[in-house]
Amino acid sequence: DDVSAAALRERLSEIRRRGAIVIVTTHDLEAIDTLVDAAYVLTRGRIAPLADGAGSLRERYRRQVQA
Repeated sequence: DDVSAAALRERLSEIRRRGAIVIVTTHDLEAIDTLVDAAYVLTRGRIAPLADGAGSLRERYRRQVQA
């Protein structure tokens, strides 16, 4: 639910501010936008880095959904 997701994002943000590395797997683009410094996509079992981070990820998938 939205309340739990927001609480989890806040807790993960607190952990990151303390200097920890946090690895998250999600389909929630809002979480990606607020939590990550770098974003990667797994494609056919391989990691595909996104040079522009979450913004690039959002644009790539927005175009695919609109097509």
